[in-house]
Amino acid sequence: MARLMWRSVASAVLLLVACAAPGPVATPTVPVTTPLPSATPTPAPSATPLPSATPTPTPRRQFTLWAVVPEARQAAFGGWIRDAAHLAGIEVSIVMRSADGLATDVAAARLTSIALPDAFYGDQDDLALLLTAEAIDPAADSIDDARLLPAAREATGRDGVRWGTPLAAHGALMLLTNRALSDATPTTVADLIAAAASFRERDDAGLVAGWAEARWFTALLAAHGGPELDDPAALGGALDLLAALRAVGPATPMTYEQGRALFLDGGAPFAFDGDWALDTLRTAEPPLDLAYAPLPSDDAGRPLLGALTIQALMLRAGLPPDDRATLGRFATLLLSEPLQRRIAGDFGMLPALAELVTPAALPDDPALQAAARTAALAPGIAPGSAVRCRWALLEQALPAFLLEQVSRDDTISRIIEDARRCTDAE
Repeated sequence: MARLMWRSVASAVLLLVACAAPGPVATPTVPVTTPLPSATPTPAPSATPLPSATPTPTPRRQFTLWAVVPEARQAAFGGWIRDAAHLAGIEVSIVMRSADGLATDVAAARLTSIALPDAFYGDQDDLALLLTAEAIDPAADSIDDARLLPAAREATGRDGVRWGTPLAAHGALMLLTNRALSDATPTTVADLIAAAASFRERDDAGLVAGWAEARWFTALLAAHGGPELDDPAALGGALDLLAALRAVGPATPMTYEQGRALFLDGGAPFAFDGDWALDTLRTAEPPLDLAYAPLPSDDAGRPLLGALTIQALMLRAGLPPDDRATLGRFATLLLSEPLQRRIAGDFGMLPALAELVTPAALPDDPALQAAARTAALAPGIAPGSAVRCRWALLEQALPAFLLEQVSRDDTISRIIEDARRCTDAE
């Protein structure tokens, strides 16, 4: 599940430029003499050319990159960055940071006069934190925004300015099916409910999900107009959809983690889950026979769309112009087709370049293929505190609705009022 926490990132790069010029080569000379009648002419010896000087690289200044990367992916990330740096003619020093320590790291560096890194790598939560701390400048790459996934633009843009170079997308919600329990392939909510209903009638769960989680609810809301939480009609439609799906869920209320454990144990045929759960699901014992599909569409044919998490490279505020230009070229190179194609194979994520998020351009991974089918429509998570505030308050309002302790209309009013307070406080 996507975390809504700030994290630290760092990047460093060394630039070598100069080489020595070759030394001068001596030209052979022949002395002019007047020959004597009795002398035998003797040719003058040729001069031996001096060897050319060997170019000697001068030491490069080193830049630092703070990167927040899960431990399982750190080796692949380091190889990807080093290969890109080699192609760019630079060197990169990577310092891994913890997922939760970025705010502390930035504050500590400033208090102790320790230099911040030249660049950061992390997701939109890290970008929002660094933006609030005024630790980053706008992106310096030369990529046309139109070539990026819409979610990538949304996650890195604020006030018409892009504050990072999006490199990868992940966190897609999808419909997972345990084929040992069901061979149905529902593409609509109605089909899913029909296929899951028989399990619920036997007092089993037909579907598990993050019922009271904002990421799941905003996926339902996306079919009704968007994530702004200010439209009573859209909120009502999403709440109705949530209630209909919950009716085929577990009889006993469950958290997301409990629902996933139930799915792992073969206790439900269907799950709404994200790609972050795949490592656990794919290594289950006994193995699960999984089918992957995008979230279904509602009765009007509008797809449910989970938000995507975006990974980005961000440049430290106040870089010298030459350093900013160098790192801007490096960021552009990371968005080149060969390096973007490696995103899927090395990290199991979608490229940020929209043109590469197609079945033909991606590996034959069913989860990636399912995520790619709706990636061009999926929203991002905008930087800033308002979105995170709304999500937190939404997760306080949903449980009472699901437990039928608060009416539909009162829940709508509460969500709208909470969202307004978050916007006013930003």
